[in-house]
Amino acid sequence: MKKTLLAIALMASMAGVSAKTVATVNGTKIDSAVIDRQVSDLKKQSNGQIKDSPELRERLKQGAIVHTVIVQEAKKRKLHEDKDYKNFIAEAKADADKRGESKKSTFKQDFEDFKENLLEQAFAMDVLKKNPVTEQDVRKEYNQIS
Repeated sequence: MKKTLLAIALMASMAGVSAKTVATVNGTKIDSAVIDRQVSDLKKQSNGQIKDSPELRERLKQGAIVHTVIVQEAKKRKLHEDKDYKNFIAEAKADADKRGESKKSTFKQDFEDFKENLLEQAFAMDVLKKNPVTEQDVRKEYNQIS
């Protein structure tokens, strides 16, 4: 039993060793495990129609960089401290607990991804609120392209 636990612990620790940093954004490292997980998810969601490739990995890396910058800016604006954001997260966690989702082995990472995606949406809403688009702005842009 002890040997089995030791082997499992050793394999788990080595899994983190194989991940390498693919980008650093303002001191935040993005490691290959993030990209690997996204590739795996995309392959599953597409029923194998999306194939792993250097081009796919580069696009995912660029997306992860943009995501990281937005999350950093949202936190800089303290959007994660907003009452509505916190309430929504608490409700989502309670719902996940009720449905048993929080017992899944991937829940911790999945929920962290969910919170960051929600933070991205909060950032977009904050930008729009602080920079409203008027009907005059829309007409001006429309006239320029037509």
